[in-house]
Amino acid sequence: MFISFKLHCFVFLGACLLFTMEPLVARTVL
Repeated sequence: MFISFKLHCFVFLGACLLFTMEPLVARTVL
């Protein structure tokens, strides 16, 4: 239960980081 909670938090943080970094990466590539 606790491990699954940590996994969900990790996935949520990863998604937030991806959404915040995606425009910067798109700008540097383009």
